Amino acid sequence: MNSNVGKRKRKFFKRAFLILLAGLMILSIFCGCASGKYDGYQNLYVDPNFARGFKVTYKDHEEGGGNGFANRGYLTYGDTQDNPWWRICQWGFDHCLIEECVEAGKEVYEDGWYKYHDTSKKVEVNPETGSIYLYVDAGKEYEHPRVYGEQWPSLLVDQLTGSTRRLTEYEELILDFEFTLTEKQNLMTRQEYNSDLHSLQLFWYITLQDLTHTAQADYMWFGICPFDDRYEMPPEYASVDVGHVDQTNKFTFLVDTAKYLSEPVKVGEKVHVKYDILPELKRAYGIAKERGFLSAS
Repeated sequence: MNSNVGKRKRKFFKRAFLILLAGLMILSIFCGCASGKYDGYQNLYVDPNFARGFKVTYKDHEEGGGNGFANRGYLTYGDTQDNPWWRICQWGFDHCLIEECVEAGKEVYEDGWYKYHDTSKKVEVNPETGSIYLYVDAGKEYEHPRVYGEQWPSLLVDQLTGSTRRLTEYEELILDFEFTLTEKQNLMTRQEYNSDLHSLQLFWYITLQDLTHTAQADYMWFGICPFDDRYEMPPEYASVDVGHVDQTNKFTFLVDTAKYLSEPVKVGEKVHVKYDILPELKRAYGIAKERGFLSAS
């Protein structure tokens, strides 16, 4: 990606505003098991209100010394002296939250929200309500429409839950969250736009891992995509993670949106997702095995 920021043209790509309310990043994923809490269920995520702040990654694997999850710095507020459980991943960006905001002393606190902005993105957190607001202006990240193999800006909130239970130990895995897509805008012309390369997407992913010695920690991606601006209701997706700089070449499965939403996501409307992912997770694992992935499992 060209790092000559001064010559960037605003007309390309999309400006996206995304607010994830008291859910997606409470990220309520509950397991039903014998040792569970809260009426037989246990929240698999720690620190659901983000009270301990965030680690922040480098912009790419190369900057992180070959480790895409290496820490570039921290977003700290309140009682965040302890090591944060959550992590902000700012992969594929030219601009860095730590460099342009934290190290420049430009953090802002306003009406319960801790606000961190750089040239092309915003992260705003309210640890009292467990809400997080994510914003990306991709027009400030590109000089040209993205081409195949080129990285794309990915602003993610991530946590390693550390759960090592087998799928057979769960009775249910309930994903429960709310979000609002507050604005979206395509800044490209019809001639520039290629739906195979350019899109605005909201994902939630987990990894299903085989931690046996013979499998060498092999894994697959499993998730949902409640919003993809190329579709009214994003369909099931079962393929391989390829086509970008940091591709993992791992099997990737996304659940058909119609299985957990009754209507398309609309700008400005709150969406509530509550869905037992366990049956589809087991089915996705079977498809991965049929296609030759997780062969040692």
